[in-house]
Amino acid sequence: KKVSEHQKEQFEIIQKNNPMLDDYHTGIRKASDIKTFSEAIEDDESFAYPDYTKEDAMIALKTGRIRVYSSKPISQGGFISPSQMMAQDYAGSGKVYSQVVNVEDIAWINGDEGQYAKVSNKNDDVKIGMNLHDLSRRQWFEVTRINNINGTEYVSLVGNNGGYRSVKLDVLMDEIKKGYISIPKKK
Repeated sequence: KKVSEHQKEQFEIIQKNNPMLDDYHTGIRKASDIKTFSEAIEDDESFAYPDYTKEDAMIALKTGRIRVYSSKPISQGGFISPSQMMAQDYAGSGKVYSQVVNVEDIAWINGDEGQYAKVSNKNDDVKIGMNLHDLSRRQWFEVTRINNINGTEYVSLVGNNGGYRSVKLDVLMDEIKKGYISIPKKK
């Protein structure tokens, strides 16, 4: 299996924050153990708990967002599950933590569990719901979606005139740096 740059970066995060030190617990020991979400949900070991189904996974695959749970606060390298029941099993009588994240921020083991490994990227400045002012077109755009397609991030924009466009994130960031597009400052 060819390992992507994203998987290599996720593996570095796991090694730094929560490395596997034995060979008998479920976890990620090498970058090639990391599955994409679409690979993970096809795993035969997925969906062992009834509160998270293949249908739920297909919705998360479409939206790119997923609610995950953990017996510990959700942090880099920490184990997560889209099943609240699984997290509760690990937590025992303790608290279960929850957070909505991008599916690509998880280094997936299978459809039921993974390790949180958010690779910091250039889109930290561009967020869903943000309004951008395209100075050359004299138009406002709202960021409606940020997708990662084969390692390239695309931003979906809907204009105030109803127009729609999808642009590579690095192209958008370049337009922002050159001043063609402005991000309004918060008041």
